[in-house]
Amino acid sequence: MKSTIKHMLCCFLALSFVAACGKKDDSSGSKNPVYTLDVNQYTGSQAGEAAHNQLVAWLNAADTTPVGAHAAFTRKTGSLYFSFTKSICGPGVLNFLCEKPTHCFIRNNNGVMQGTPIMGGTQGMRYDGCNITQINPYVKSQDQNLREAILGRSGKFVMKNLTKQSGNIFTVFVADQEGALTPTAAYQINTSLPAILNPVIKQENGQETRLVYLILQ
Repeated sequence: MKSTIKHMLCCFLALSFVAACGKKDDSSGSKNPVYTLDVNQYTGSQAGEAAHNQLVAWLNAADTTPVGAHAAFTRKTGSLYFSFTKSICGPGVLNFLCEKPTHCFIRNNNGVMQGTPIMGGTQGMRYDGCNITQINPYVKSQDQNLREAILGRSGKFVMKNLTKQSGNIFTVFVADQEGALTPTAAYQINTSLPAILNPVIKQENGQETRLVYLILQ
């Protein structure tokens, strides 16, 4: 398969999503301890509701980002700020140290069609294509995970005034209670990427989920 590979590793994302000191509050003795995040450790050239409003406008706009016709990607979860330096498994030469993609999509005349990665090789570490599993195309306005990362959800209230922006990178903070002063979760959205790849980082409940991807032409 002739391909042009563009990969995004967590070390690149970390430049804009600086490793803050996650704090675990065990004083309540609860089985579900509260994790707080130090907002001052997150960088951004613009902040506040203006940045959040710009992000909401992107969310409500059509997904027209021209980033390839075929992408494979994986989302990996671990403890806050876990080490993640592997690249994603691609086509061609086998790489037994790579991360297997967990998702893929193909952009065709019908839109962005989601699928399941086809893995080959004796160890299943070679990406051989994307098996389309969705009848209907991906629609940004129906992406519940993306909407909740930007708009919040039940029990997660967006702290609009804390939103950070650095170029196309937006960091949104949420709290467990409306009006709270300390965020307990953070989500990073990269608007230069297709909506289907976002959020690129999620931090909540003491866990972090990151994205690594490659584009195949």
